[in-house]
Amino acid sequence: ASGSIDFSDITAAEKNDASLQSLVRFAMEREAAEELSATFNPNGRNTTITGFSRYLARGGKPEFFGISQTTARLEQLRPPKSDLRYVSGIWGLPMKPTNADLKKTIDGLLAEGASKRRRYSLSMVVCLLLAREHLDHTPVSFLS
Repeated sequence: ASGSIDFSDITAAEKNDASLQSLVRFAMEREAAEELSATFNPNGRNTTITGFSRYLARGGKPEFFGISQTTARLEQLRPPKSDLRYVSGIWGLPMKPTNADLKKTIDGLLAEGASKRRRYSLSMVVCLLLAREHLDHTPVSFLS
C-alpha cells in the first residue's frame, strides 16, 4: 500500500511517541488499514521502516518505505470500493515466518516484477530492494 501522512496522524502518533519514526509507522499502518483492510496487533510493533528516498519526478518530497506485518488473513484483505480501479489484485505467497524465507519471498517478487508478464511500479521495486537490504543487516521479529 502507499499513501500520505495526514495531519490527524501527527496528533494520533504523538499519543504514543512524538518521533518521526513513530509517525511514519502509524501512517503506514493507517494507510494499509484503509487501502487493504489490514488489521494490526495493537500491542506490537507491526511496521519496520526500511528506508527513505526522494523522487525528483514527484517534486523531491520524502518517500518512506517499510515492512508491515498484519494480523489479517489473506482472504480478509480487500481494497475499498473507491480504490478497485487502482488495484490489479491482492495475492499472497506462502512463506514461513522466518527472515530467511521472507528474503527468499522478496527475491521471488523482485524477479517476478522484472518479468514482462508483471511490471511493478518504481515505488514497489524500491520498497522490495530496501526491505531486502534491511533484512541483510537487521532481522525482523515475527508476531506469534
